[in-house]
Amino acid sequence: MKKRVFIFAVLLSVVLPFKVKALGSIAIDCEQEVLEVGQSTTCKITGTSTNEVAALSFDLLSNDRLVISDIKTSSIWQGDGEDGKIGLYTDNNKIGTFAIATLKITATDKVGTGKMEAKNLLFTNAAFENQSLDNVDYTIQIKEKNQNTPPKEEEDQPSINPPGNTENDTNDKSDTNDKSDINNKNDIDDTKVENPKTGFYTISITIVLGLVIFIGIILYKKNYFCKIS
Repeated sequence: MKKRVFIFAVLLSVVLPFKVKALGSIAIDCEQEVLEVGQSTTCKITGTSTNEVAALSFDLLSNDRLVISDIKTSSIWQGDGEDGKIGLYTDNNKIGTFAIATLKITATDKVGTGKMEAKNLLFTNAAFENQSLDNVDYTIQIKEKNQNTPPKEEEDQPSINPPGNTENDTNDKSDTNDKSDINNKNDIDDTKVENPKTGFYTISITIVLGLVIFIGIILYKKNYFCKIS
């Protein structure tokens, strides 16, 4: 009788499906662990297993401080991850560490601890045996937006006269040279205006002196001839 019960228990364990405790896990890793309100970051999900994995599934959830979007499953899997419900399978069983998906999370307007959780995790092997995994939590701190950060436009504005600016120095030199050329031209023009006046005065004095000498000679000759007569 006891022998019959033992054989029946063995047959029952073979016929009925059962879960095997997983020798694996998944991990969530994000580029940033602290976000300001409204800020986003990218996260990746990877899996590790010492047994071959032919399929996997889990639910991806978050609290009211995080919004999950842009879930993109790895190309090594078939299936999808719509609405945070990940269901993937493959013809090439995976073992060791492998990629599962990438996603984007965005901080809401609520400051505090944002939480993302992977629940109901199952790895399925080629024999269709389900391996249950422990739930995975990932937290991100949400803080107020920094009001002291100057706008990018002000940061990117160049200084009016940055030191060592060759182009500005060249322009300054060009302006100086232009002013010098203008002053030199004015000097030349003034000289040209003054020279005719000087020549006029010289000619006038010469003519006057000539007339005086000429009149003097005439008067002298008149006096001379008067004496002779």
